[in-house]
Amino acid sequence: MYSSDVVQAIDSLIEERNILKHPFYVAWECGELTRDDLAVYARIYYPHVAEFPCHLEAVRAGCSDVVIEDTLNDNLYDERHEPKPHDELWLDFAASLDLDRDGVRSKQPHLAAAGIIETFGRLASASTASGLAALYAYESQQPAVSKAKKDGLIRHYRFDDAEGTAYFDVHAITDISHSEGEKEGLVRCLNAGASSDEVLDATRQALDAYWALLDGVSDEIGLPQ
Repeated sequence: MYSSDVVQAIDSLIEERNILKHPFYVAWECGELTRDDLAVYARIYYPHVAEFPCHLEAVRAGCSDVVIEDTLNDNLYDERHEPKPHDELWLDFAASLDLDRDGVRSKQPHLAAAGIIETFGRLASASTASGLAALYAYESQQPAVSKAKKDGLIRHYRFDDAEGTAYFDVHAITDISHSEGEKEGLVRCLNAGASSDEVLDATRQALDAYWALLDGVSDEIGLPQ
């Protein structure tokens, strides 16, 4: 397959498994969740946010392409610094739901969170191509997801503080360039001989793990799937 065909297949997989179709986010957008439900989500989701920079570091560690390495460095800098560490932005969101920051930070990861961390960590360490596929499967969805989540928070859940929605404001913008860089990196890997089967399989695994994370949240709040 040509690299352009592989990327098109990846985008098709992402659209088929678009996370906004998950029952939890459908309920979010329809205003059917409670603030307690959102607090459960904030708690369960946090370890994935906190670990995400480590996945970027793992892909970078195995990368021999300086262009891709620069892209990962830019992404990692944003995650760690702009406008502050993104796990702290997430804790601002959690605090807006009356959760204790230290309590969220120190809580043992839910099984679903442990699952996505393991999957992304394994794919990030396997090869540059598989790692980029996992990152792209997630970050390419974040601009639309972040916008939808913020809109729902304001419209349905009485969020009126900028600090509580800052995480979503940031990812609605920065993940546009992050995912574009990952896509370009995937093309470079494929043109250099990376396996299209490996890349497509990594995409599927990442999408399944992302979906399963929200399955875990839904199980905790008793939301039908």
